[in-house]
Parts: sequence; C-alpha cells; structure tokens
Amino acid sequence: QARGEGSLDQIRRVIDSKVTPQLESIDGVASVNIYGGRQHSVEVELDDDQLQSLGLTMADVSNRITQAARPRRFLGQVESGRRRSFVHMVSDFSDIEALERTVVADSGSIPLSHVATIRDGGAERESISLVNGMEAIAISLVRDREANLIKLSQASRDAIADLNEDLMSDGIELVIKYDSAEPIEENIDAIQQLALFGGVLAIAVLWVFLRNLRLVAIVAAAVPVSVLIALNFFYAFDISLNTLSLVGIAIAVGMLLDNSVVVLENIYRQLARGQDAFQAVVAGVREVWRAVTAATLTTVCVFLPFVFSDNFLVGTLGRHVGISVVSTLLVSLVVAVLLIPVFAYRLFRRQDGAAAARAVGFHRVSQRHRLVQMYSLLLKSCLRYPTRTLVISFLVFFVSVLLCLGVSVNAGQEAELESFDLYVTLPGGTTLEVADEIARDLDVRLQRVEELAERRISVDEKTLHLSLDLQESFYDVAGRNLAAIKEDLHRDLRGAYRSLRFSYSQPVGSLGGGGRGGDGGGNIGGEQAFQRLLGIGSTSEHVSLRGSDLGMLRTIADDLKYNIERLSTVSYAYIRIDAGEPQIDLHLDHAALSYFGVDEQAINGALTGLQPQVRTAAQLRPPDAEGVDIVLKSGEVPVSRRVDDLYALQVSAAGGGTVPLSQLASLRHSDGY
Repeated sequence: QARGEGSLDQIRRVIDSKVTPQLESIDGVASVNIYGGRQHSVEVELDDDQLQSLGLTMADVSNRITQAARPRRFLGQVESGRRRSFVHMVSDFSDIEALERTVVADSGSIPLSHVATIRDGGAERESISLVNGMEAIAISLVRDREANLIKLSQASRDAIADLNEDLMSDGIELVIKYDSAEPIEENIDAIQQLALFGGVLAIAVLWVFLRNLRLVAIVAAAVPVSVLIALNFFYAFDISLNTLSLVGIAIAVGMLLDNSVVVLENIYRQLARGQDAFQAVVAGVREVWRAVTAATLTTVCVFLPFVFSDNFLVGTLGRHVGISVVSTLLVSLVVAVLLIPVFAYRLFRRQDGAAAARAVGFHRVSQRHRLVQMYSLLLKSCLRYPTRTLVISFLVFFVSVLLCLGVSVNAGQEAELESFDLYVTLPGGTTLEVADEIARDLDVRLQRVEELAERRISVDEKTLHLSLDLQESFYDVAGRNLAAIKEDLHRDLRGAYRSLRFSYSQPVGSLGGGGRGGDGGGNIGGEQAFQRLLGIGSTSEHVSLRGSDLGMLRTIADDLKYNIERLSTVSYAYIRIDAGEPQIDLHLDHAALSYFGVDEQAINGALTGLQPQVRTAAQLRPPDAEGVDIVLKSGEVPVSRRVDDLYALQVSAAGGGTVPLSQLASLRHSDGY
C-alpha cells in the first residue's frame, strides 16, 4: 500500500512516475498492477461544436496526434572529419505547448489548441482499492514463474526500502501488507528448528542408554557430517533447500543414527570380551556391516521409486524428499562403517578391552529389569502358544484392513492460515461505479465477521478480489476454525447476492494475484492439486462437460448444479464459465453505405465518441522524466452513450453533411462469447 499526505490522485501520480518503473526493473517481476486513484495523464478536452464545424471526430484527432509523435526512426549517418554520427528523427512532445501546436485539420492548418483545452490531469479510473472501507492505493507485484520466490521477495523488500528513502520528500510511504514468501520462510524456519530439536532429543535418548559423553559425541557427529556431505547430492541433482528437501533431511536424521549406534554397540561388545581396541573395531565392523548395509538399502529402495515417477506432482514430491532421504542415508552408511570406527579406535586405543568397556559403561542388562521381565514373559507366551499367536495376528491384520478401508484418501484438511482470498465474479456489463457500490456493501457485511483484522478489496469491472486477514488468535473469538469461517461467510454472501458468483479460488481469466485456481479447463490447478496430494486444503470435485453446443452444455450444467447442491455432503457448487458481456451488434447495410457515400472508417470515428475517454498511442515526454499518456475526452457528456440515442448518432458523409446511424445499419442486442 502507498500511504501519505495529499489526495489519492497526487499519491497515484508519484507512484506512477517514481515507484512503478523501479518495481518493474526488479529481476523476476513480470508486471506491476496499480489499484486506486487516477493515473497521471495529459487531458485533451475537445470542443464538440468546433469538431462538428470542422467535420472532425475524436478518432481523427487521435490519429493526428499519433502521427505527429512518430516513434524514433533511424535515417542514416553522416561524417564530420574523423567522427561518424548516426542520424535519428525524434518527433516527441516535450511539453504541452508542443502538443497544442499539433495540426488537426489541413484546411487553414488548425492547431489542436483551437479545438481543445489541454491540461495536466488524470485519466478516468479503471480500478478501485478499498482498505477497511476506505479508498487507498494498492500495488500488486506479479512474479515471473521462473523466479525464485524467496530471492524475489528479498530483492523487492530492498527496492521498497530504497524507494521509501526517496519518497520521504513527497510524504509517501510504501507499506508491505502481504508477502507470499513469508509463509514459505516461516515453514522453512520451523522445519529447521523442529529438525534441530528432534536431533537433540535423539542425542538425549543416546545419553540415556550410553551414559558416556564422549560416545554420545561420536554418534552425534554422524548427524552434521552426513547432512553436510549429502548437500553435494543436492547440488548435483539441482535441488534447493526448500520445505520438501528439509522435511526429507528431518526424516533421515533419526534413521542415520541407527547405523552408527549398531556399529558402535557391536564394538562395545567386542571390547567387553577383552579384545584390544584395534581388534574390537575390526571385528565389530566386520560382523555388522552386511546387516547395516542391507537395512540402509531397504530404506533407500522405499524412497527411490518416487524419484522416477511419471506423475509430475508425485515426482516433484519424491524428487525433493526422496533424494534428500536417500543421499543422507547413503552418506550415513559410509560414516557408520568408516568414520565411527576411527573415532572409537582413537578413543579406546590406549586402554585394554575390559578397561575400555568399563570406561564406557558397557554392561550386561540385568534380568531383573522390569522391561526385560515383561519382554521375556511376552516372548515365552508367544512361543508356548504359537497357534493362538498366529490367530491373534491374523485378526489384528484383518481389523487393520477394515479400518484402512474406512479412511478417505481424498479428505482434505483446511490449512489454518491467517489470511485467505475471496473472488467475486460480477455479471457481464457491470460498470466500475456499480462494482464500487457492491464492494462497499460487501465491506459492510464483512465487518460483522469478528475474526477479521483487515479487509482489502481490489475492484474492477469484472471481478472483486478480497484479501482478508484474520486476527492472530482468531479461533478464540468465536471458536471457529478457518474452514468454518469460510463456509459461513460463503453461505451468508450467496444468500444476500444471488446474481454474484463467489469462489475461494481464482476465477478463469482473472489477472489478480495471490489466488489459487484451475487451468481454465475444469482441471485442478497445480497448487491446489499439490495441496490435495498432501491432504490439505478444501476438498473439491470437478465435472467437465464437453460438446459443440454451448447452450445445451449450460442447461445440463444448471441441472447438475441444482442436484449436486441438494447433496448433504456438498457445501456449494458453481458453474465455472464466464458470462457473456451484453453487446449491440451493428449489421451494416452496404447498399445504404454506397448510396450516402459513407465508409466504415467514418462509422468508426462516430462511434469513438461513445467512449468516455480515448487513450492515444502518443505520450508527453518531458526531458529526464517518464512519459505521460495523452488522453482525449469529450467536452460534454455525450448523450449518445445511452442505448436509446445510439440510433440517432450522426455519421459524416463523404459529400458533406451527416447521416443517422439508423439509416446505415440495423442494431441487434446479443451476448458476447
């Protein structure tokens, strides 16, 4: 958000001239969208009476301005002494006076200032941004799909910090309200902390059994050594330290200690038999290396097939998690059979076997130990009654199978995030003013949701993008989780606005950032499918209808929607298709065009006046400043903007005079695609 002193238009002018170019230059930013305020432009307010007297239209003036400001062109080269220079033709408007001198009519060389008033101003609003019901300037950065999100976030934050220093003189500050990289960074930090804590707990368990600080340190050394060496495999397979790879390392941390413990324990056993350190190490490793290798490879074989999966999502998950687990375990195997024996030999080489065993606290577990007694009793019972043991095992197996069949593999769990997006698709033909009214009414309803901390709405003529932030302890407010809040909100809004379509996923064709949606063909979007693969996110099903008759498909879809919503297991359903924009088709009468001497270009020029503003292809380019768009506006509100007066629109004829549009074309109401 851009906050500061002055009106929204003044803030928008500073944002357009200073902020937008700097943000667009960040490597990895695909586009910068500005919501709210009026874009800085040069307004050319035309005198309709003067235009009519000269037989000109708004389209004619726009073409003249565009021709006068032709792009920079290379003309050739000249030589002066031993220096060669390239010659370019520059025809830019450097100031408003140059624009005023532009000739718009050949008869009498009439300048633009004769038929228009030119001033520095702003274009008509094309979007609106609301924050807690108040208008604001919102800036949305859309990243390139190939850009690293975390690196781009840091680069954007650095650029915004530099911009805030430059904007202090203008009294404007840029405030970051949402950063999609923050949840990822928080997840990575949480995984790192949990993995570290889990490693400490594993070492604590070793202390309980070994009771020797030096031995615990030897086994604990296998963790950082294995992880750091395994990072070489990450580099070789082009895997970064992300959430998935860190989860794989965390899984492998507990397993990689097993190999070291088994090798070290067998060395202890050899020491207890009275062998010297060298013999004990060699014999201890020789006896268990096959078993340790087999145990490690069996675990590796479980994760290895996922790396070569043809499914993209499974392959992505298996590649990052699988390679991190496999590489860490393979390195831990080498560490267990080579590094751990070296450490043990260095520790015990100056002591005889019995003394070394006593030094490390190695002793036989007493048969009077309660856990040993319980295990012995259970083992003897199973051996004494083998038939009963097998029957009980089979019963437990079949009960487990029945329980597994009752578990749904598609039951997703809503992730407890502190923010979510809501998209509202407006009916076709909705104006920006009506969209603004709907957005403000929605904001009033959202104020009733006690869990919301901030409400941000981006408004355009097609969709409303609502970004809603929850309070830190929102569950304590009314005892509702995120899924319950979204379901109650969706039910309330659907009941109040029957003509609107609400969705928590980005609609087809929407350009707003921050959403999750499909691919436009009824398939699950990549991010949504990945969440479903992990068992998180809302559970949804998609039905695709294909055929050549769109009207029939829409009728079938309406019937399906009605019946599906009656199911008790379905919260809501919606048809994923954009409604056609209402339009008026002009069917030209070519015989009438020929009779009155009117061509299609004249009709295009007359219809240009229907638009509230026309943005020309030219720009005003002051020295050492960004270009400013030149916008044409009618001096009066054209009555022909009403549908009833469209028939009376006057079209200039080649032989002079005008002809009403109703004499040249028939107007038919229809719906767009």
